[in-house]
Amino acid sequence: MKKTLFSIVLLSIGLQFNAQTTIFEETFETTASPNLPTGWAMVDRDGEGSKWAVIDNAPNMGGGMTGRFVATVSINSSGDHLLSSPVINLQGNSSYSLTYQIGVIGATQDAPYPSENHYALYILPATGVFTGNETPIFEETVSSLLSNPNLRTVNLSNYAGQNIKMHFRQFNGPASYGSMLMMDDVRITQQQVLATSEVNSNAKVGIYPNPTSDYVFLKSKSKITKAEVFDIAGRKMNVGFNENRVDVRNLKSGAYMLKVTSENKTYSQKIIKK
Repeated sequence: MKKTLFSIVLLSIGLQFNAQTTIFEETFETTASPNLPTGWAMVDRDGEGSKWAVIDNAPNMGGGMTGRFVATVSINSSGDHLLSSPVINLQGNSSYSLTYQIGVIGATQDAPYPSENHYALYILPATGVFTGNETPIFEETVSSLLSNPNLRTVNLSNYAGQNIKMHFRQFNGPASYGSMLMMDDVRITQQQVLATSEVNSNAKVGIYPNPTSDYVFLKSKSKITKAEVFDIAGRKMNVGFNENRVDVRNLKSGAYMLKVTSENKTYSQKIIKK
């Protein structure tokens, strides 16, 4: 009979993993058209009457959007329409990523295919007033050539430690026909670094075997209430947990971060799946 070694394995100094958390999300599904969700605001900067509003997607509307989304129509190149988010707190010591869906369709009978529209994204302090003279963090002309909306990802890590607002500005649109700019699924995720300093020698949690090919067993004097596994990108893995055993059979071979919660304290441990 083989003797199983029970040990507390601490992470080596300097090893870091990322735990990813969604800190802001807006799908525009909870607000009846044309009202904007609470905290969002629009400004018709050119004064011609068009504005950002929540839209109920009609059958065969096009653009690849589903359910409700937010949109604005420009009928010429002088259109200038601003959509501003609620205040968002980006805590320090983390990195942040913004994702959203963006698309466009022709809004008038004379609109050609593919249609296009133009917008820019600005990030300002929560108390800042948008003037239009700011430098955008991202800007592009969107085409309706694709049947699905475009997924965009913008790094917001430079704004960590600040309260911010996002400002989406539709402007410089097509000169001779109308088009609708559509946006949905606005999401900000936080990647918080989990360092080895979070694990201390007093953590009475045994983790074995490590490396493993099927199960990781946990040994603790106090009740273990939760065990989670993250990959090196901070994505939470789908694993089974049953009192003192974590099922990692479905994980690919490689390094992962195991987070164990006991007595309202969380301990982080690198594990290797063979």
